[in-house]
Amino acid sequence: MFKKQIIILILNLIVVSSVSATNYNIDSLLRKLKTEQTDTSKIIILNELSREYLKSDFNKALEYAKKALNLSKEINNKKSIALSYSYMAYAQYRLNNFEDAKININKALVIYEILKDKLRISKCYSFISQIHYALQEYSKAVEWVNKSIQIKTDNNLSDELEINYLTLGAIYQKKGKYELALENLFKAADYYDKNGNPNGKASVYNNIAVTYRKLNDLEAAEKYYLKSLTLYKKDNETFGELKIYNNLAVLYEQTNRKDKAVENYKKVLQLSKEMNYMGGIAMAQINMAGIFIEHGGDLEKAYKLLSEAEKICKEIKDNYKLAFTYGLKGQYFAKMDNYTNAVYYTNKAYKLAVEIKSENDKADMALQLSEFYQKQNDYKNALKYFQIYHNTNDSIFNIEKARKIEELKTRFELENQEKELKIKEQKIKILEKEQKINSIKSYLSLFGKIVIFAVIIFIILFYRKKLKRQKELSEKNKKFAESEKRMLKLEVLSKKIKTEQLEKEVEYKNKELQNFAHYIIDKNEFIIKIQKDLKRIKKNISEKNIGNNLQAILIEINNKIQLVRNHEEFLAHVDQINDNFYFKLKNKFPGITEHEQRLTSLLKIGLSSKEIASILHITSKSVDTNRYRLRKKLGLSQDANLNDFLQNF
Repeated sequence: MFKKQIIILILNLIVVSSVSATNYNIDSLLRKLKTEQTDTSKIIILNELSREYLKSDFNKALEYAKKALNLSKEINNKKSIALSYSYMAYAQYRLNNFEDAKININKALVIYEILKDKLRISKCYSFISQIHYALQEYSKAVEWVNKSIQIKTDNNLSDELEINYLTLGAIYQKKGKYELALENLFKAADYYDKNGNPNGKASVYNNIAVTYRKLNDLEAAEKYYLKSLTLYKKDNETFGELKIYNNLAVLYEQTNRKDKAVENYKKVLQLSKEMNYMGGIAMAQINMAGIFIEHGGDLEKAYKLLSEAEKICKEIKDNYKLAFTYGLKGQYFAKMDNYTNAVYYTNKAYKLAVEIKSENDKADMALQLSEFYQKQNDYKNALKYFQIYHNTNDSIFNIEKARKIEELKTRFELENQEKELKIKEQKIKILEKEQKINSIKSYLSLFGKIVIFAVIIFIILFYRKKLKRQKELSEKNKKFAESEKRMLKLEVLSKKIKTEQLEKEVEYKNKELQNFAHYIIDKNEFIIKIQKDLKRIKKNISEKNIGNNLQAILIEINNKIQLVRNHEEFLAHVDQINDNFYFKLKNKFPGITEHEQRLTSLLKIGLSSKEIASILHITSKSVDTNRYRLRKKLGLSQDANLNDFLQNF
């Protein structure tokens, strides 16, 4: 399970650009920016800086695009405003901020549509399709990429058509429509061939190979991987070679050709060392070690590779790969029947998975820990980590379910807004037509009345031209006002989406808190039941020694009940989640104590007096007394419901 994630990660290797050339261009542009005097020239340089930083630093790219946008708005340069919005969208896309990227590219699109810039419109359509693809909204992605292809076809624009077909191929591949995926990928390959771009063609062949692998036609997949490799070698594209060697290794591992898989991982390792690509070195070592451990091989060699990878991961501060390394070390020691070390390294992998917030890895490592503890006959920890595995899997399912619901809701709202905008546009067109008809009638009537007077006719024609110019200017301003209105709606929608996401996160945390509380209550009730049973047994046994032994067990169980590890962890979790709630409560009711604050948070999540008593290790009567005192401090009448008050506070 853990190994599969390593394969998925390596299939998506990021190709590192040539940083030196980029840095040279950036330094040159920064020098120019200091000497330029005109706003127009500064805007051009700021947008160029944003474009250059898109190759290396996405946050910097976003920063310079925003500066260009502000300056463009000051001088009302519409083309520059649209371009700045585009670069902001590209940077946000690369920072995985897809919703903001969608809003900004739509702002750019509105302006390009007003300016009737067909090429830029087609590029906006293409980029919107990529955003929908990233959001896994594949039907929308297909719709927008087809719009891009259509506008290029209608206007004889061949620019970037290969990218459109490559995008369609990737979308259909994701949707499981592999025949359509291959059809579009081969079209993309033809365009790259016509344009004399072997690097692009190699990339398409790699995608074709992946598609054949999905169809389980592994022979065809290997054939196109090798074709891609040949083109990358011919073009001296080292990172492309590295990627294909890695994908071939994955294919060979899938078809149980272990030796060929290791051979290709060694080539990945060699190329990574030549380029001083530390991440690639570490990942190749991790993958080879994984083969040796999972498929049988030189375990000592595997351990040595993992130790070298561990050192590199620590140097480059890559906790994601370090977690893989520790997880495989755990498997290595399990193979050696050394479950103490197996638990030690798997636990380190588990902690890193929690730290980097990788729920899938957390679940995998929890299951691995549960198995290793079971081998040590430590059933308590085995049960603990199995419960973590089970709960994490449930959480992943709930989060995915909530995300899909939110996606459908957002899509529905956007479609409604689009329909409303189309209706408004149609109404505006009808009014404009009526206005034109009325204007023509008025001018004809006026012309008929003063046809005799040549001089007057000349004056009227002169003023008609002037009025027409004013009207065109008015209509243009009206369109720009409408575009600003549409942009404002998109921004409001963005804020609404973010607010709803925050509300869902709070709801999820409260649910998690309730589950934790019931876990503590069930544990305590279980132990108390055992305590009662043992007391009953003790009464029926007369032998002194047995009685003494049972007494010792009762004392030990009693001590176990007093353990506060879960109790303290739970209360700390309660305090953390309700920190803002406590601040508001304390601000309005200064006399409230810390104990009473915690009581409010437990009541707020719907726990009964009995459940609260179990968590706090007090009697139900004490809880009722505390509730009575709390009501007095909050100034509630006898008819008022305490729980309703806290929920609405």
